[in-house]
Amino acid sequence: MFPTYFSRISAARFIAITLAGIALSGLGCLRAAVADSVTDPLDSWTMVEAHTPGLVIDDTNPVYFYKDTSRIKNADGSSLGSFYYHRDGITSFAAFVYFWNNLGVLEVYCSPDNVTWAPVKVSHTDLTPSTDSGFNGWVSTRIMADLPEGTNYLAFTLRGDPAHVWTPQVGQVAMEVSKTATSGPAGLTVVAAGGKASLAWYPIKGAVDYTVKRRPASSKQFQTVAAGIKANAYTDEGLKNDTKYYYAVTATLQKGDTGNSEEVLAISKSDTVVLTDPLTDWNLTASHSANLEFDKLVDNVDCVRRSGPSRETFAYNLPGATSFAVNVFSPNADMNNDVVVETSADGTNWSILPTSLKLPAKPEPGLYAAVCAPTGTLPADTNYIRFALGSDGSTSLSPSLGQLRITYGVTGPVKTAAAHGPVTRPAP
Repeated sequence: MFPTYFSRISAARFIAITLAGIALSGLGCLRAAVADSVTDPLDSWTMVEAHTPGLVIDDTNPVYFYKDTSRIKNADGSSLGSFYYHRDGITSFAAFVYFWNNLGVLEVYCSPDNVTWAPVKVSHTDLTPSTDSGFNGWVSTRIMADLPEGTNYLAFTLRGDPAHVWTPQVGQVAMEVSKTATSGPAGLTVVAAGGKASLAWYPIKGAVDYTVKRRPASSKQFQTVAAGIKANAYTDEGLKNDTKYYYAVTATLQKGDTGNSEEVLAISKSDTVVLTDPLTDWNLTASHSANLEFDKLVDNVDCVRRSGPSRETFAYNLPGATSFAVNVFSPNADMNNDVVVETSADGTNWSILPTSLKLPAKPEPGLYAAVCAPTGTLPADTNYIRFALGSDGSTSLSPSLGQLRITYGVTGPVKTAAAHGPVTRPAP
């Protein structure tokens, strides 16, 4: 029978303590046939990406631990301790764990992006008791599991209690790592209208370029639409309206290509068009406040942010606006209050629009990303959309916004902003 000390605890409890507790859609990746073996004796923190401060390395009484001379234990029995590894393409793992009188809880989690974590169901083998194992109440166990495709992070959590801080303990950890497996770009969103699809995704640090792929719903085979894209955005033209298309994006890295991003469905409607604003200037906006400035993030990704602590806004005049999506970047995982979106029929009377953050990820250490989008439909009389930054009065200069897409109805002449490629907006 499976030991009770592997009983499940809430994944959210671990995430809330150590990581950003936001959900993320699944990411595709390649899995190579050849893998490297990585073994950590856990005699130091050298190979561990991060750990909570209550964890310590214990090298005492190896005779109790199948002669394992170094293990990790949680010296703070009152809280959950965790440590995790970061390797691109972890395909499986095995580890030695030790329990005293079956007390304590050990959990294993995996993640593609260090944001969303899923519990790992492990198999186990209790080592034969002898003078080296099962001694003085200790049981030595070897746990192992194959991991989902796209796993780049592997975490262990330990909880004992204040009276038994020495149990459980984790000894040697071995991982199989695919030599070429790397997740595709996260955060892919597609806004389609008027025979065009505007794509944006989170950048991968160090990417040489990106490739956009498309397939009709009737086919399982992707075709390359564009390659060698340097930006984290692309507009695909010539779509048939009211037809389902699926998109995916890959990145080219110095070590090779990634797998596909998640697939995203797009359906272009004939009665709307899409405005794509890369947020490099104010050419497409109707108005903006003074203390906003343009900046670059993660390998020259364009964005706009506040230049001071005051609340700042910028707005668009788009008759019949129906939806939008904008990338949000912040050093803080909690971005829910960073951006407020307002709508108006006349540009004078404004109402706050309910929004949500989707597809959160961590493009690089210290930087979180998400897509801000409406939780429902925009009011039927929406002709203006305004974005407010710093609405909580914070002195922080975050967040930064990049790659804004808005769909709206065409009721009159339009003009093309040639400097930004295939972008349309209503005539002034």
